[in-house]
Amino acid sequence: IAHLFGTGVGYQLMFTESNLLMEVLSELKGLGISALPLHDSVLVAGSEADNTREVLRRRLAEFLLSEETAAVSIDYGS
Repeated sequence: IAHLFGTGVGYQLMFTESNLLMEVLSELKGLGISALPLHDSVLVAGSEADNTREVLRRRLAEFLLSEETAAVSIDYGS
């Protein structure tokens, strides 16, 4: 990836990730699910984990243009 240093591709990827997260947060709000963004994830109540996973998976698949490569994981913390 060294050939990509200084090309701005990192900023483009961060912008894409930001747009994805904004779409996820907007959809969750529309569903009445309270969510807090945290880096490349969202914090939601445990009872909303499955609904949130589906929103994240679907939105990620739209961005990647592929259902097969859209993987989302849930961490319930400790």
